[in-house]
Order: sequence, then C-alpha cells, then structure tokens
Amino acid sequence: MRFNTGLRAYTAKRIEEIERADILVGIPCYNNQGTIEHVIRMVSHGLYSYF
Repeated sequence: MRFNTGLRAYTAKRIEEIERADILVGIPCYNNQGTIEHVIRMVSHGLYSYF
C-alpha cells in the first residue's frame, strides 16, 4: 500500500529498502539552511551518546 508523502522519491525508496529500523528521526524544516546543520549535528551527537 502506498501513501501520499512529502518525501522525495529517492528518500522514500531508501526507506522501503531498509525495511526495518530501531529508530527514525525526522527533522521538519523550511528555509533553515542557516541553522539546520547545527540541529543535525546535535541530533547525531545525542544519538551517538545515548544509543
């Protein structure tokens, strides 16, 4: 079954290929090129530290 999604085709395909994940992190953003890098680094650091 397919659902409507805002994901790009490549991203949706990769998620389908993975089939299973213990955790999935979504970071909604729009026109945040000035701050998104910091957010991604902090999420990565937190995941590394606690998982």
